[in-house]
Amino acid sequence: MHLSVVVISHKSLFAAGIVSQLQARAEQVAVEPLDAGAPQALDRYRALAPAVALVDMNDTEVVQRIGIKHLLDLSPTTRIVQLDPNSDEVRIYGVATRRAQGIGQLLDVMRSVSAPRKGGPARQNSKGSTAR
Repeated sequence: MHLSVVVISHKSLFAAGIVSQLQARAEQVAVEPLDAGAPQALDRYRALAPAVALVDMNDTEVVQRIGIKHLLDLSPTTRIVQLDPNSDEVRIYGVATRRAQGIGQLLDVMRSVSAPRKGGPARQNSKGSTAR
């Protein structure tokens, strides 16, 4: 499964670190950084409609100025994962809070939240038949 991810941040050092770690796993993840302060960022976000958007939960440019609700309105199927760079906390917006130590555990969290939900699109099971 190739997971589409955007990293939305106004803090370039934060975004660069996460993007670099995810790009090292390019066989699993397609990642794109978006500068929350750039005028075209929200248009690009809407066009990408990623499976997951990673957001620094302490980045006021994203959390307060843009707003998580607005991100969901622009791309309703995108799951918002908020990271706390001061701890191992990962908050899946509107769902749960989990711990993720390292990029591998972060990928596990992103995969689990981007999986089809009940009542969502049909998926194939290991025997090739369609399941819901």
